Amino acid sequence: STYNWSSNSSNAIDGINSARLAVGLRKLRSAYSGFALQLRKSSNNDTLSFGFSGNDLDVAAINLWLNGDDGYCTVLYDQSGYGNNVIQSSSGNQPKFIASGINGKPVLRFNSSQYMFNNTNFASPFTVVYGARQTGPARFRVLSSRNNNWLLGWWGGVRRAAYFEGWVSTGPITADNNSYVYSATSNGSNSQFYENGLLLSNNSNGTSGPNGIQLNGWQGLNEMSDCEFLDVTVFNTVLSPSDRFQAENSIGTYYNIAIGLNVNPLVVSPSSTTTYTVKIGRAHV
Repeated sequence: STYNWSSNSSNAIDGINSARLAVGLRKLRSAYSGFALQLRKSSNNDTLSFGFSGNDLDVAAINLWLNGDDGYCTVLYDQSGYGNNVIQSSSGNQPKFIASGINGKPVLRFNSSQYMFNNTNFASPFTVVYGARQTGPARFRVLSSRNNNWLLGWWGGVRRAAYFEGWVSTGPITADNNSYVYSATSNGSNSQFYENGLLLSNNSNGTSGPNGIQLNGWQGLNEMSDCEFLDVTVFNTVLSPSDRFQAENSIGTYYNIAIGLNVNPLVVSPSSTTTYTVKIGRAHV
């Protein structure tokens, strides 16, 4: 017989109905027909919103419009359908659009005076999945909160940090310039913290969700980093391992970040009563 092995959808939130925030510089939901982001042109402060070419950001249209100018992001549009856009109206605090960044894909580059936010309270239960990297020299928070004390991924020069109104993980692995996918879940009683799909912590030390999302820093211009953002997704449930893997692996596949194999769901067709053990490896670059 011929056996076909496949994994989940390449779009991060396809088929996951609990998504309440999905922002990024690519299409995260196949059915989404709106814009990805709004940019401000450095030469004259004109703004324009841009969508997609297939599942990719329409970089050609952006480059044509910018015509050699720098572009700064004013809005990341929420692709979940819940209107939780992430914004920055102050020109001095807007991150720079980079057309060819990680794995040749577009990213938003933040320095230590640039951040974006919304004020939506994503209370427990929740799942958060996002991709980013620090670039230094400033290395404090990357994904954080607007209205409470919450952080995921990095803090104070280390990575593998998670604080949900209590330390879920303190790291302490010295921060570097590599890209990572960080995920967290909490049901309000226990929380789990993952790096590149691998479980790092499971405890009840902190269980609050982010009250308002902030991309870079915390509560305005506090504890800032130099960093680059990929996708950010938030769900109002604790995702199943297969759904969480879908969101993580979608980022990993698009930006060439190796995702752990402990939760990789496989589909076998045709079905068979024979038992097979399959080991799949992916090299780190």
